[in-house]
Amino acid sequence: MISTYSTLDRGTSHFRIRRNAIIAGLYTGLMSIVVAIFCGWRLVVNARQKESLQDVYWGVQVSYLANLGCQVATLFFSTILIAAVNKENAPMIVPWVIGTIAFLAMEAVGTVYSNVLRDHVNHEFDTLCKIEASFLICRGAIDCLALYAVLRVYRALRTGVRFSGPEQVEL
Repeated sequence: MISTYSTLDRGTSHFRIRRNAIIAGLYTGLMSIVVAIFCGWRLVVNARQKESLQDVYWGVQVSYLANLGCQVATLFFSTILIAAVNKENAPMIVPWVIGTIAFLAMEAVGTVYSNVLRDHVNHEFDTLCKIEASFLICRGAIDCLALYAVLRVYRALRTGVRFSGPEQVEL
């Protein structure tokens, strides 16, 4: 299947796979910034309330640090993804795909771990726990859509589709 972008761009937005992949990269990058800011805020708040967390303080802090590390790496991979889609380089897309899957799973483990530790101290899941869990589930669902969009571009590039249009040949 060798084609140009113009044949894929006709019709509804369903076929605009390059644009969807760039939007997926922008989404994951911006969401990683938002979550990194949240993790940084929680690290500062937890440091100020060290006595209230008692013996689980370091576990909660480590889980937020792990989530912060995941978000920084996701931001890095998102910039690589945007460059890869713009340059039509399929092998550069692979780190984003692997990173998104791995870091989403690691973030889920870190979020659940910090919430379980805080539950151990509070003896109930607080409102922040419920907000974190629902935000993580929503982001996970949207990340699945982003993965789908990026994998469509990856498959198209691997089969020979070029989005830049026909090359001009001078005779």
